[in-house]
Amino acid sequence: MTAPRRIDAARRAVGGGLRMELVFEDATLGDQDRLVATMREWIESRHVGRVSIRVAQPPTEAAQEATADTSRALENAQVRGEARLVQWTQDGTLVPVSAVEQAWGIKRQSVDAARARNEIFSVYVRGQHWYPAEALKLHRSALAAVLRPLAGESATSKLLFLLRRHGALGGRTPAEAVEHGMLQDVIRVASALNDH
Repeated sequence: MTAPRRIDAARRAVGGGLRMELVFEDATLGDQDRLVATMREWIESRHVGRVSIRVAQPPTEAAQEATADTSRALENAQVRGEARLVQWTQDGTLVPVSAVEQAWGIKRQSVDAARARNEIFSVYVRGQHWYPAEALKLHRSALAAVLRPLAGESATSKLLFLLRRHGALGGRTPAEAVEHGMLQDVIRVASALNDH
């Protein structure tokens, strides 16, 4: 029974092939044709099966410029994002771990453990964990309940969720909504955001 399987596998391998894409830079069409023909002949002599060689066009100058423009735009956006985070550490939007320790009456190790359990989150800015001041407006258990459905989101997404006024919460931030007895609504909105 084993031998026929080997034969079938060998037939499939022989029936396979090789597909290549080549990009020539500064080569004449004649040089390209000769090289492709030589490569095809050499590859076929190795009995690899079907051979398909496609000559692709090198990126145009416009495409290269567009790629460079996109890279510059992304770099600029990243710089602006980092600048905003630094600003938030200065204006109190983000607070150091000592503020969490004081608000919750716990030590740094306990804050670190709470962060590991996703009961709070931090944004890492310039080598340090910073915590959202908005999160400290919520009772610790309410914050953990709000963050639970956002566990897969980035710290920045969680921060923006806490800072934003949501139409589904009557134009309130999550902390304001919880203060108005809308904890379940906040959890529902957080869950809906995570589903998208």
